Amino acid sequence: KGMSGDDVGLSEQIIQLAVTGPSPNKLLFSLLDHSLASQLVTYAGVLLSVSRFTSYSRPHCTSALLNLVLEHKPYITARGDTEECMQLGTSLVSLATWTLNTTSHTLSLLAEVRESKIGESNLERCMELMTWLLEDMFI
Repeated sequence: KGMSGDDVGLSEQIIQLAVTGPSPNKLLFSLLDHSLASQLVTYAGVLLSVSRFTSYSRPHCTSALLNLVLEHKPYITARGDTEECMQLGTSLVSLATWTLNTTSHTLSLLAEVRESKIGESNLERCMELMTWLLEDMFI
């Protein structure tokens, strides 16, 4: 089906609503999970939407986004034509850039606060995500 403007728009709206407050909205993350499973949105659209999140002052929301990607990593694929494969590749590059930025902001937070369980957890998840992006031959 490819990634349409509606696909990116829907995943973007769900993610924006899910991370609006200081803590993530689990119900909306569940909706996003089901939207991915039913192919209502594509992985390319969701990953692009995740990569647009820059509110690093909300580490619990960052954690929820990292968890979303890590939970779905075995299933991330392009189910359509060549265009969708290219869009997924572009989204993965955006995700890698976002992960590096998230790592940088998390390290800055840890340098200031010293002890932050959520910060340490986010740093571990960033490392896991970058390792996967760098080492998995099939993405």
